[in-house]
Amino acid sequence: AALGARQSIEPAIRRALDVPAGDVEAAILKGCDDFDLTELKIIAAQIREWGSSRGTSRIEAIEQWIATDPDGRPAMLEKLHLVWAKADGEINSTKGWIPKDPDYLPRVIPLHRRCAELLGWRTRAAYAAIVGAGLRAGQAYALAYAEAKRSAGLVDFDDLIRLTVRLLGTPGIGDWVRYKLDQSTDHILVDEAQDTNADQWAIVAGLAGEYFAGEGAQESKHRTLFTVGDFKQAIFGFQGTDPENFRAAQAFRALPECAAEPGGI
Repeated sequence: AALGARQSIEPAIRRALDVPAGDVEAAILKGCDDFDLTELKIIAAQIREWGSSRGTSRIEAIEQWIATDPDGRPAMLEKLHLVWAKADGEINSTKGWIPKDPDYLPRVIPLHRRCAELLGWRTRAAYAAIVGAGLRAGQAYALAYAEAKRSAGLVDFDDLIRLTVRLLGTPGIGDWVRYKLDQSTDHILVDEAQDTNADQWAIVAGLAGEYFAGEGAQESKHRTLFTVGDFKQAIFGFQGTDPENFRAAQAFRALPECAAEPGGI
């Protein structure tokens, strides 16, 4: 539900990635107008005067850009970028790899930034399309799965946890349920505690809280909350678990009733 309507997923991702709305190639085409041809000719002249064989392909790229119809320039953007950028996209400023003209770098820096920005739009738009398709497929599956459960009158493990948390937290009925469970529960054991999530700890807290409330706190019988876990063995992060939730159990130590007990959580 947080993703919104299926058709709004990809636009939302593009906004998060700072990609222009609409046709990204049209936006790139318009952005290509920012490369002043006179400025590019000056850069080509600086590279030619440098006289290095390393500049041959750069001069060719600039000449091809200038000779190409504006509509065809977006397809040449990566090649133009290599005039001033290394293979990893960073600006080429290494001595011996650029012209010695002191005016060269100040001239190409803004062009490098703009070129990288336009290419970034294309990359991030493609990424948004892939992620959006995956999220739409996942959302469709989740909706179909939820409908199948409703039709069959079934719940799964996650439903049981979520509904239990809701029940225990509902005013009136939740208090009554906790009270009834407290009548027959003296010991709580949480095994593999590093793989518990916040909702599961909420259930533990809801049950153990009755140990020290009302009649439950006055009874003479021994009541315990025992947890066993190892942070290094946490493997269920995909289910929303976090070893840090294990620390939630430390809060029980602050209760006066627990403070006198040796060992414990």
